[in-house]
Amino acid sequence: MYMEALHVHRGVWDVVSGLGSYNPGVLEDATVITKKNNIAYLDMIITLVDQEPGLLLTKDAQHIWKSMKTRYQQPSLVRQLALVNRLFSWKCPNEANPDKWVQEWCDLLKEFLNLQVRQEDFWKVVMVNNMPSEYGVAISSLGDISDVPIREVGTKLSARLWGLKGQLMKSESSTTSGGTETEI
Repeated sequence: MYMEALHVHRGVWDVVSGLGSYNPGVLEDATVITKKNNIAYLDMIITLVDQEPGLLLTKDAQHIWKSMKTRYQQPSLVRQLALVNRLFSWKCPNEANPDKWVQEWCDLLKEFLNLQVRQEDFWKVVMVNNMPSEYGVAISSLGDISDVPIREVGTKLSARLWGLKGQLMKSESSTTSGGTETEI
């Protein structure tokens, strides 16, 4: 919140947030982008040098801002799943800059580590991440699974899954029979 207010006050928020309508191919716009990025970057150095020295190596204020913004999101099962999936499956494309890709991967790792997940909860997330995609709604409906013992995750998931399927079947039967239930 402080950094955003500071960037707005200094007139560089449009570049840091990416909301500005600049064309980097135009010399005047490129000059404005560079100037505003440098101002924002210096403010970030002053504020973050002790907490995030590795992050400051990129020298791109917008990248630093996005990284800091995502690092401090609420830890939820859905966020943990997304991070685990991305960390384990994200490949560096052939045309990508390897240094930039490694920096972004490290940012994701740091975000995951900042969630302060217990070791057992981490393995629950990995396990749930390997479930079929059809279970997505049931998994999302579980909410926080930190208080569920690891051996009971499947039981809870099955109950949610069959409960959702039962609701769906009941809803389909009432619509196909014109809203009245018929016995066979």
